[in-house]
Amino acid sequence: MISARPTRLRAFTLVEAITTIAIVGVVGSIAVTLVRTAIDVYEDSAIRADLSTQLSTAMERVATELRTIGPSSASGSVGPDISALTSTSITFNSGAAARTITRTGSNLLLTGGAASNIPLAQNVSTFTLQGYDKSNVALPASPSAGQIATLRRIEITLTATRGTVSETLRTRVFIRPLAAGSGAP
Repeated sequence: MISARPTRLRAFTLVEAITTIAIVGVVGSIAVTLVRTAIDVYEDSAIRADLSTQLSTAMERVATELRTIGPSSASGSVGPDISALTSTSITFNSGAAARTITRTGSNLLLTGGAASNIPLAQNVSTFTLQGYDKSNVALPASPSAGQIATLRRIEITLTATRGTVSETLRTRVFIRPLAAGSGAP
C-alpha cells in the first residue's frame, strides 16, 4: 500500500508577515511625511503669491496717490501740500480734497475726498513711511511743518502677514512737482 505523503502547504510565517507589515508601515510614514511637506510648501507658496499680489496692488495705489501731491499753496512755501506725516500715516491735499493713507487694525485705508475708507490691503502688519529732504537726510518720525516743507521723497514699507507667511515690499516715491527738473528749489 502506498502511503500518501502529506503535502506541505507553502505559506508565510508569522515572522515574515510581521516584518512585511513593519516595512510597509515605515515606507508609508515616510511617504505621508513627504506628501504633507509638499502640501505645506504649496499652501505657503499660494499664500505668499496672494500676499505679494495684494501688496503690489496696494503699493502701486499708494505711490500713485502720493505722486498727486502738489506744491503747498501756503504763501512763501515751496514744499509739498502735506498737512501731517508720521511714521504710520500721511495726510495730504490732492486737488481740492484732503486725503489720508493709514493702517487701521490690519487694513491699509485711503480716506478723504471721494474716497471714503477705501481698503487698499488686508492682513497688513506693518505700514511705515520715512521722509527725506532734498539733501537725502531722513526726517524725524513726526516732522514739523517746516521740516515737511523740505520733503522731497518718501520711502514706503508695507508688510502683510497671513498665518506664518509674511511678505514685505518697499519703494521710494519722489514728490513730482518737487523732483529735480520740475523747477522747484
